[in-house]
Amino acid sequence: MAGNRLVPRYAHTDGLTRLAYTVDGTFLLTVGSNLVIRKFQVGSDEEPESIDNHQDPITGIAVSKTHFCTCSEDATICIYPINNSSEHTLLARTTLPVRDIAYSIDGDWIAIASDETAVKLVNTKEPTQIHSLRPSKTSNKHVSFSPNEKFLAISSCNGILYFYDNQSRSLLKFLTNTILSVEGDSDLTSKAIWHPSDGTFAVANSENQVAILSTDDWLALYKLTPKENYSSITDIAWSSNGRFLAASFRDKGILIWDTLSKEIVSEHHYSNVVALAWQPFANVLSFTTNQGVLYNCPEVIPFSGSITEADFQKSTQLTNGHKKRVILDEDEEELYRNQNTNENAAAAADITNGEEDFGDFNENALDDPLDLDGDSYMVNEDELEVAKKRKARPIHGHQPVSFEDGARKRRLLQFAVHKPVYAGSTPWQGNRRYLCLNLVGCIWTVQQDDGHNTITVEFHDESNHRKYHFPDDQRFELACLDEEGALFSAPATEQSPGVIYYKPHVDWSRRSEWALMLPMEDESPISIALSSSVVVVCTTSGYVRIYSRTGFPISIYRSKQLPFVACSAYKDLVLIVANGGAAADGTPQLVYTIEDISKNYVYQSNDGLALPPAGELLSIFFSDVGDPYMYDSDGVLLALLHWRTPGQAKWVPVLDTNELERRKSRQESYWPVTVADNQFHCILLKGSARYPYFPRPMFTEFPFRIPCTVMTPDAPTSVPSLEELQLRNVILLTLTEEAIDEGNVSQEQQLQVTKLEANIDKALLQLIQKACTEEKLERVLELTKSLRRTPSILAAQKIALHHSLTQIAEKIGTLLPAA
Repeated sequence: MAGNRLVPRYAHTDGLTRLAYTVDGTFLLTVGSNLVIRKFQVGSDEEPESIDNHQDPITGIAVSKTHFCTCSEDATICIYPINNSSEHTLLARTTLPVRDIAYSIDGDWIAIASDETAVKLVNTKEPTQIHSLRPSKTSNKHVSFSPNEKFLAISSCNGILYFYDNQSRSLLKFLTNTILSVEGDSDLTSKAIWHPSDGTFAVANSENQVAILSTDDWLALYKLTPKENYSSITDIAWSSNGRFLAASFRDKGILIWDTLSKEIVSEHHYSNVVALAWQPFANVLSFTTNQGVLYNCPEVIPFSGSITEADFQKSTQLTNGHKKRVILDEDEEELYRNQNTNENAAAAADITNGEEDFGDFNENALDDPLDLDGDSYMVNEDELEVAKKRKARPIHGHQPVSFEDGARKRRLLQFAVHKPVYAGSTPWQGNRRYLCLNLVGCIWTVQQDDGHNTITVEFHDESNHRKYHFPDDQRFELACLDEEGALFSAPATEQSPGVIYYKPHVDWSRRSEWALMLPMEDESPISIALSSSVVVVCTTSGYVRIYSRTGFPISIYRSKQLPFVACSAYKDLVLIVANGGAAADGTPQLVYTIEDISKNYVYQSNDGLALPPAGELLSIFFSDVGDPYMYDSDGVLLALLHWRTPGQAKWVPVLDTNELERRKSRQESYWPVTVADNQFHCILLKGSARYPYFPRPMFTEFPFRIPCTVMTPDAPTSVPSLEELQLRNVILLTLTEEAIDEGNVSQEQQLQVTKLEANIDKALLQLIQKACTEEKLERVLELTKSLRRTPSILAAQKIALHHSLTQIAEKIGTLLPAA
């Protein structure tokens, strides 16, 4: 079939298209960017019925037994009866474009994923019944209900797959590093596609594979690998019998696997395919392209000795060979009436030709090896029958014994691993990406047609250095940039080892440029860092390799915690983040180490990184004065206090970007760059964008604002604002004083301490004034004790006397130092 061209049906104009069959397979429905719904009669060449209702491109369609539903970028969701499509009901509205919808199995609920951060569940019979699920602070791309009515899967644009209980609406599980992180309007898929009957689901992973996962342990059962050069999966679809799985690839076409043999059984070369749908219980696959063209492919799977037309006429629950279940007969049902067995229906006929599989059960092996007289363990025939039935009924989630499934069992105790974090770097967007972007400048690379890349290094201030570029034959994947030079690294390949390359901006000695190869076999850099003193390389072999700026090796050691996540450097300070096991909820627990290379002294060793619940690390770095900061997936910037004292470090939030006043009126996020001058430098990302693109964007600075109180807009002298101002200056003063305690005090630092103390006392005196006005005497005394300078205490006493609070003024007098 791959060689036969199909007859196109021009259903829509250019743009995103979606399609779905009705449950009985009578109609095929398509939607697209021309605002029209097409209703095709299956098996008929007549012109389809056209339904025009939405005002903007239609982005999704879902079907139940009696109705179908559509969603659009006009932020509306409409329901139509299948047998009378001219009538429609406006089910719900959102404030932003809708990206996907899904019917519950009973047809009573519609799940809605939009550019809003919340997924809405709307009752189709009582639209006023609405549940909001907010899995993260980013928008969501896909939703899907499991056929067993247990789960609702939500694919977030942050690359995390969330699972909610369909009854209690509570979050059950989330999976990281499982799906792609894609924008809401992208044609790539991150949807969980449920198997028709066995409780597994398929997703497209970052390696352009289709992974099949089980809800028993949330691990991958197996992965289906496409042919070479197949990439960018746009849709996935199971056949009705659950045996075959089709995936469409943006540029190459469609591949179909037989999940029994895990082999590709059909291939179709059609570019720009964006949506797939199998005709129910038929060997027919329909698909649409982003040119709005519909194709119907009959006999899409070639028949053979193992594949017949009868295979498509029934639903086969045990198709994949990894979820083999045993059904109980009437006698066993009586024995186990209190146990849940309804999930195992329709499986008994497929088990060993109708006979029960007792595994290694042996009637003659009932005697205990220690039963020397042979009669200490006696059973009668009834007990033997019960034992057989218990042996035949496996524990929930039991897997047949095979090499592949045995390996899967051994992975049950493995937990999710946090993916590496590359500060200042972006993934490929088209044929280009940023390798590094900071306050000095940026490094970006472009893929060329002849197989190599071109790297460009440019600076914000070109009065010091000019932009330059050079060909990249090594395919560098990581880079760092400072005022003196640039550091690059490339992974190991079959032909060459991992490479570290340093290139100065000005080669005054004509020999300052250097490169070295990592000595271990298949050793690749995971994370690199560059400071004014050292070069840090963390590798896949678990080594931390530290070099001087000239490439001279200074130190090497193997990390106690692996794999690495990130590293950063400032002068002689090195900060390394790694996976440290799992938290109580099964999420990755990250740990960090801070070491001074010149002193060979470790300040913090494998201390826990304070991530939010179900959150991820987005960036970690040193500020312009050498204090560690981190930015998490919740949009919170945190500073590390007391990090120079072993065991005393703690992460303190200094800015919650969700509380910014501009965020309340805009749909935007913030891509972290660094902290300088006690301000958060970032790049604004509009809508659902997650990474900056070209041309090089401008930086935006936000001052710190501690999330300690509910702030009052445009009221800098309100009590909450003054409380926040005082706490912010206390945190900054703590960081400055701890740096001074290290020695080498500069005049600028001394002036900074004086300024911060004055700001703290000024805010406290204003709070004391307000407390005196309200006659809150205990609060006045408490605030006065926090004053740092004697003149400020005297000022507080004068404020109390001004309000005729002589008693509290006397108490304040006792706080003054003795003359």
